[in-house]
Amino acid sequence: MKRILDLLIAGFLTALFFPLMCFLYVLVKIKLGDPVIFTQERPGLKGHLFKIYKFRTMTNERDAQGRLLPDDKRLTRLGKTMRAWSLDEIPQFFNVLKGDLSLVGPRPLLKDYLSIYNEEQARRHEVKPGITGWAQVNGRNALTWEDKFKADLWYVENRSTCLDLFILAMTISNLFKRKGVNHRGTATMPVFEKKKVVIIGAGAQGGEILETINLLNQKDGIYEVVGFVDDNTSLHGSRYRGVPVLGPVNILVSPEYNNTNVICSIGNPSVKKEVLQKLEERPVPLRYLSIIHPASVIAQDTSVGRGTYVAPNVVLSNNVSTGDHVLINYGCTVGHDSLIGDYCSIYPGTNVSGEVHIHEGAEIGCGSSIVPGLSIGAWTVIGAGAAVINSIPAHTTSVGVPAKVIKNRYLERKMGDEMDE
Repeated sequence: MKRILDLLIAGFLTALFFPLMCFLYVLVKIKLGDPVIFTQERPGLKGHLFKIYKFRTMTNERDAQGRLLPDDKRLTRLGKTMRAWSLDEIPQFFNVLKGDLSLVGPRPLLKDYLSIYNEEQARRHEVKPGITGWAQVNGRNALTWEDKFKADLWYVENRSTCLDLFILAMTISNLFKRKGVNHRGTATMPVFEKKKVVIIGAGAQGGEILETINLLNQKDGIYEVVGFVDDNTSLHGSRYRGVPVLGPVNILVSPEYNNTNVICSIGNPSVKKEVLQKLEERPVPLRYLSIIHPASVIAQDTSVGRGTYVAPNVVLSNNVSTGDHVLINYGCTVGHDSLIGDYCSIYPGTNVSGEVHIHEGAEIGCGSSIVPGLSIGAWTVIGAGAAVINSIPAHTTSVGVPAKVIKNRYLERKMGDEMDE
């Protein structure tokens, strides 16, 4: 039925638009010269390659080194107009008649992407690619790659004649609205490539983050872990969990890592802050990646800061906000309207009740409990299994049930300074 529908509609539209195709052919030839038709190999059904046809919309201008200029520099005024109305796609009706394309299906992407798809992304090739598709009527080039692949997979799993007719109707409507022609900030859709990731700390926590990234890749396939960095020289040149240890942390100041995403696995908050502050001296700020395990439960209005790791079976309730570079480990719960400051580490099994404010650099031991409405001071350490029923001042260590302050590091430091004088 789908093939019959393709032939009937594509045949009718080819005849209908044939005068327009001839006009565009002459116009492109005058404005851009030969070749008028852009052809390129694209993967189709089951990944088999075919040649796709489009009207050319860009010049072949190159820089002094002979490299093609960026798309936005080569895209002509005529090309922008043709893309806005999808006129450059009209020759693909011949691809439909040949059987390479369907009218509706996932858009055929570059053949270079075949080698970097994960298992779910590759499922887009279980059906014939299309001139339009579910992703095209739900955002087109304005979508991220992750959202495009999700839309493609949804179509593969829910395809039907009725859905195809609905997508065709939506396509006509969107043409006049000219939605999603450009990706945000670019003239065309950026090249699909995996996000390169470096993990600071080649230890147990770094290994957990690596496993979470691998798990996320099974679904989205968007990360490529380049390696670990660690100041332990005995690890340099070795491999940890199959991933290379690239060298000390300070190699990240190199421009080589300008487009790399970084996450820190160091648990000790003061060490973590010291390491990350040294990296702030680089001319181009690093990109810090937040990783959330798919087995965690995160409320929609929760805000997770840069470089934060949320481990399996964590529950972050409504309106929770974390700062940057926070570690929330296995099985923790954080109640509604709680605030967690930068560099905090909350270890496995901790229960933080609602409206608790944990200030910068606090370290909360395994299995601790904090009752509602308390303030946990900056750079505080709470021992494992503690039951916190009163607010805790900054720079202290508290243990026990109920938790009591056993050390005030600020006073100790002050007394030490006075003795030195």
